[in-house]
Amino acid sequence: DKAAIGDFVAYERNWLEDDKLIMTPGLDNSLGVTVGIRLLEALSAATLVITVQEEMGFHGARKAVETLKLKKAYVIDVTYADNPCSSVKSGGGVSFCVKDKYFADKKMLNELIAVAKTESIKYQLEVVGAESSDYAGIVNGIGIVPYVFICIPIKNMHSSQETVSKADFETAIEFVKALGRKIDDK
Repeated sequence: DKAAIGDFVAYERNWLEDDKLIMTPGLDNSLGVTVGIRLLEALSAATLVITVQEEMGFHGARKAVETLKLKKAYVIDVTYADNPCSSVKSGGGVSFCVKDKYFADKKMLNELIAVAKTESIKYQLEVVGAESSDYAGIVNGIGIVPYVFICIPIKNMHSSQETVSKADFETAIEFVKALGRKIDDK
């Protein structure tokens, strides 16, 4: 059968898993939400915003921040791994983005690195070329606020074969829990 205009089309939900990897469509959304929830659980006071349409003009982030009075933002999402456009490697640990369209707040970035080093958590740094995170929606909605972008490396982003290293996913969760404890200690 052929798809017609207006038909809903989605990847078939195949879940493949072994000792080291998980492969399924939709990981890019699921991983960021899961890690964000783990950060929220580690904090005594915070707001978690889950957005939509990042790839279509950051509408979700822009709309969400219209009602929030953000002092700073921790953007959590996936990033390209083992891709010619990225220095991030699958199995290399959680990734901290130094710069996408915007530069990460230096103080916040240094805090991430310090937490990772103190807790002996494997991490990697990246610079993204022309792409951007949901921070672009925040800027478009309310303007500049300090931010950092915490990333979970995945292979084959936006395909039916999105693949995450279980070690990277577990490292990202371990990291945000440690970050939450550090933030709450302040």
